[in-house]
Amino acid sequence: MKEILLASSNAHKKEEISAILSPFGIKVLSLKDVGEKGEVRENGHSFKENADIKALHYYKRHKLPIIADDSGIEISYFGGYPGVLSARFMSHLSYREKMELILDIMKDVKDRKAYFVAHISFINDGKLYGYEGRLEGEIAKKIKGENGFGYDPIFYLIEYQKTIAELSDEDKNHVSHRYLALKEFCDDIKKNHII
Repeated sequence: MKEILLASSNAHKKEEISAILSPFGIKVLSLKDVGEKGEVRENGHSFKENADIKALHYYKRHKLPIIADDSGIEISYFGGYPGVLSARFMSHLSYREKMELILDIMKDVKDRKAYFVAHISFINDGKLYGYEGRLEGEIAKKIKGENGFGYDPIFYLIEYQKTIAELSDEDKNHVSHRYLALKEFCDDIKKNHII
């Protein structure tokens, strides 16, 4: 089994990425597995820049194949905000409080279009690759669902008539923005043997 290091200490991301990559014979290691305690500062202006920063930082430290992800929610009504600031947006609030704030601001808004975006950066043998997934949806009228994490309970998928947090893990792992980016990555593995 091939091993790659995930440049994140987010247990939810590791679980999701592991589930998607394991059929390809890839074992995902966490930062904890290699003795890393903190995370690198993300100060890029795009999902790609942040993912690249993380991938390059940990590659220099460990010389292992590294996969890094940066992702977030873009809300049309807010001009694409919070975007790359999704995790740091109103950082003193819990995700539930953040979602309640968004829903309160948007209670009378008709244009509820939103996107989940994920950029995956992968580095191996000194070569950096990039893959992006973009999932279109809407901001729901209320918080619904117990699965997932982050903004999943307010991200409504019209074709499923459910929020992402109402989907099973299996269904989410076949439609999510992270899955779409990882699918490109896996296609590259199969075609170009980058790992």
